This record gives sequence, structure tokens and C-alpha cells, in this order.
Amino acid sequence: MSLAAVRDLRVARAPVTAEDLAALHFSLGSDARTQADNCIMHCYDRLGDIAKQIATGAAISTDMVKGYAAAFEPAGCDELIFIRATASPGRLELLAGRCCSTLDCPGCTAW
Repeated sequence: MSLAAVRDLRVARAPVTAEDLAALHFSLGSDARTQADNCIMHCYDRLGDIAKQIATGAAISTDMVKGYAAAFEPAGCDELIFIRATASPGRLELLAGRCCSTLDCPGCTAW
């Protein structure tokens, strides 16, 4: 959902529901699993087993990113937010270069 659409919803006072957007963690590259596990466990450690589940669900390959995007769309998800699960800002560039160019991302404004 674009910022203009969000603004239009607010003007119309239409409720924004949880089905409109989703967020997921990602890390791409040669050590993606290690990077994602370390980052997520550091941030969510106090959640115990839930933190492990979050880390396990992190997208660590372009196929996983594309699969998540494809799975959320039929559920009515208008916006998929990717949260970088690594300290390396270069991972965001990997996401843009490897995934966003092959996905239909008309509202992609991060790049």
C-alpha cells in the first residue's frame, strides 16, 4: 500500500486492518542463516522459544523471499515489509537486486 493510499484511507476514515500488511525478517548472502539467527535472537532473546520460531522463519534465500511474497498476496496483503535481520546494510541491496526486480513491486519505494 502506498503512502498516498494510506493517506486516502485516513482521510476517508476507513479502518486499516492487520490483513492489509505483514512484516518478515530477512538476511541474504553466504552466511544468511547465521546473520539472521544472531540478529533475531539478540533482539528477541527474552521471548525464548518464540524468538527461535521468528529466527527459523526468517527469509534467507531469494526463493524464500519470493515464496513469502507469493503466499501473502492471495491472503489480501497489500504491503509486505521486509525487516533486515543483520547488521550489514548491504543485505538490503541484495534484497533489491535479487528479489525486487523479479517481483511485481509497483509500490516498492525503498530503493
